[in-house]
Amino acid sequence: MKLNCWELRNCGRGPGEGSSHPLGECPAAKGGQNEGPNKGTAMGRYCWRAMETSENGRTLPHWSRSDPSCITCEHFIRVRKEEDDEFKM
Repeated sequence: MKLNCWELRNCGRGPGEGSSHPLGECPAAKGGQNEGPNKGTAMGRYCWRAMETSENGRTLPHWSRSDPSCITCEHFIRVRKEEDDEFKM
């Protein structure tokens, strides 16, 4: 099964889930301009390109300006492997 980031992390910030979380719904769950890359829901399999996603309560800036934590993330590695030649960075 191809999981979105909030499903893999079970963070409670997926679509419609953020009301009880202190940080609210994750920006990756809101989708927007990059809807559905890497066969995900919203930006759930493209979260490294979403603005201000978070990891373990720490807000991460947009991937292109952040530290390399996104490319070493379990979810990023999993999506890259699953999508292989069709992977969208």
